[in-house]
Amino acid sequence: PCMEELDHLVLLGLMTVLFTICSLPLIIRAYMGAFATDFNENADLSALRFLSVNSIVDPWVFIIFRTSVFRTFLRRVCRR
Repeated sequence: PCMEELDHLVLLGLMTVLFTICSLPLIIRAYMGAFATDFNENADLSALRFLSVNSIVDPWVFIIFRTSVFRTFLRRVCRR
């Protein structure tokens, strides 16, 4: 049971970090647009594309890190 809880915690942490990294450019662009007159459409589009990467990558991260392969990898790393 303890190893399974650790798997869930690592998965949750990884997905949280991924979401934060993907959404940060959009948040920065929103604040820049609110407090400064910055009309850089290319930067806005790049931020939106970066955010869309999250919805593409999240299912893959979930699939990969929920398998027994990840547990085997984690056990080998923890032994060293």
